[in-house]
Amino acid sequence: MASAVARLPAARGTASADAQSDLWSVGAVLYELLTGHRAQVADTSSPVALDRSIVETDPPPPSVRAAAAGDRALAYRLRGDLDTIVMTAIRKEPERRYGSAAALSDDLGRFLDGHPVAARPNTARYRAGKFLRRHWTGVAVGTLLVASIVAGAASTLYQARRAERRFAQVRTLANAFVFDVHDRVATLPGSTAARKAIVQIALNYLENLREEASGDAGLARELAAAYHKIGRVQGELTSANLGDTAGAVASFTRAESLLTPLADRGDRLASKQLVSVVTSLAKIQEGQGHRDVAMRTFARAQTIGEQLILSEPDDLELLASVSASYTATSRAAINITDYAHAERAARRAMELARTVAQRDPANRKHRDTLSDAYSVLSSALRSTGRLSEAADSVRQSIAVREQLVREEPDNTDYRRQLLIGYGHLGDLLGFRSGENLGDLDGAAAAFARAATIADGMRQQDPLDRRAWSDLANARYRLGYVLADDPRHASEGLAQLEDAERWAARLVAPDPSVYQHAYLAIGIERAIASALVSLGRFDEAARRLEHVRAVAPRFMDGRSGPDARGQFLWATLRLARLRARTNDARAAALADRAGLDLEAIGTLPTPFATAKAWGDLGRLYVEIARHDPTNRRRWLDKATPLLEKSVTLWHGVKLAPGAEGQSRKELDGVEADLAASRMPRTASR
Repeated sequence: MASAVARLPAARGTASADAQSDLWSVGAVLYELLTGHRAQVADTSSPVALDRSIVETDPPPPSVRAAAAGDRALAYRLRGDLDTIVMTAIRKEPERRYGSAAALSDDLGRFLDGHPVAARPNTARYRAGKFLRRHWTGVAVGTLLVASIVAGAASTLYQARRAERRFAQVRTLANAFVFDVHDRVATLPGSTAARKAIVQIALNYLENLREEASGDAGLARELAAAYHKIGRVQGELTSANLGDTAGAVASFTRAESLLTPLADRGDRLASKQLVSVVTSLAKIQEGQGHRDVAMRTFARAQTIGEQLILSEPDDLELLASVSASYTATSRAAINITDYAHAERAARRAMELARTVAQRDPANRKHRDTLSDAYSVLSSALRSTGRLSEAADSVRQSIAVREQLVREEPDNTDYRRQLLIGYGHLGDLLGFRSGENLGDLDGAAAAFARAATIADGMRQQDPLDRRAWSDLANARYRLGYVLADDPRHASEGLAQLEDAERWAARLVAPDPSVYQHAYLAIGIERAIASALVSLGRFDEAARRLEHVRAVAPRFMDGRSGPDARGQFLWATLRLARLRARTNDARAAALADRAGLDLEAIGTLPTPFATAKAWGDLGRLYVEIARHDPTNRRRWLDKATPLLEKSVTLWHGVKLAPGAEGQSRKELDGVEADLAASRMPRTASR
């Protein structure tokens, strides 16, 4: 496909509005005028077929096309000079077309006058034939009629304003390539490179046309729709993309700038487009860690959408679009621990999605929207501790997705959403400490299924960076769960190391995408834990030191709380390792962890907060065991921390199935607290 793209401007005149491309456009218009058919018909059955149909395949001459349509009389009139004039204007090689508009006009004039045309070989036989034809009045009248139409069309086209030419171009190119061709290949495996080529072709046109869209609402909406599709290909994190985050933001912003003035003037079609465009922009903002900005952007999309629903409650596409916006909002609200907002948004998304699916059950896109709503509702329920309800909801989502994949196995979007569903199920069953149902075997099975799907998608489309991210996430979770069991620690470490390799490839070209960088930090911390389970303490310590070196880079941004949490846990784990070897650095690390924990105050969940205070207290107990000289000092530090942890643990309310984890943690804290309170003789 890439080679075709390099030749397309020469073959089709798409690079710029220069003389040669104008001549090709004239020839294409003349061809369609004479035959009633387009000169160039793209074969979109595959990227290779598309390449060949545009670059290598010449259209039949106008007379042949007319004959194929059964119009022999027209074919007779077109055969010869008119065939030659039109086919010369639309040659694939620019250097073989007419040298200028004047040359084309002269040849048309010669044809009208019955003289030999310059594009035909100037033989004696040809000149004689032209002389005779000048005296055959009946034939000449019919021919002149057709030629007059052709000449008039050419003259009109060349006299038309530049904006009118470009308007025609966007109809024939942007619509055909960005919408028709792109949409046909978008969900096929391995299509990211083809989509990139299609996008690049369209961008060449759109950049030239954008300034002229202000006076034509229809053109502005088309350009905005094209920019939206282009942005999704470039870097929307929830779609197959090429990792060009900055390009995606620019494209979404251009689409928004085209639509907003129209919407402000009451253009409802533009307002409907804005719902999706603004939602996509918010997703990018959220992915970059600009969460407050993202939430405001999401709110704007929903305000527009809800106003439209009041007057158009039966517009199913609108309802589905607004549902998708609420779904994205719910996920973003979970990330900032605004769980009430997350559940409200999820339930509104579910309400709209159910309406759409019930009214049009055969529509796969609407069932896909319903599955997504089930999924986000599951996440919202999990955030508020209703784990069993959350598991039921995600299983419903998976059931819908499995059916969609069976019906359309090559649809990468359906397969990817099925992957996500299994990931959510694995999280609920056994991934997050204090927030799972304790079914580690079930969690491992779910993550293994997710990893299999992700790896298959990566192999089918090696350039799709979203597939890399999915694979890294799936292997991270699978490795984490396996490494939590000493019997499977080695297998878990292997999965984590593979996840780390993919995460590194994601971070290297675009470190600004916080989701990727944060994933890499989490993976490395999990690797350190697996190394500890395997007794490889020095390697684990080096890993934790690296986490502590990297995490501060993100502390000053809008995602700072997450980075500070990662730094805190790495510090606690590293201090515990140092304490085991009676390393004097353990105490300094413990003191630093205490300062960080005081500064953070409350971690994302009550479970995590209680555990952090308990881990810090137990760390000082560990230091005391290895430093008898200062034993009382360390135990005196440990006691109030452990007491605080016990108090917090008694206030933690966990969902059914998660209490065992809380009980285990509390028992350990209480045992160390009892030991710290025991009378002891003064140290020497």
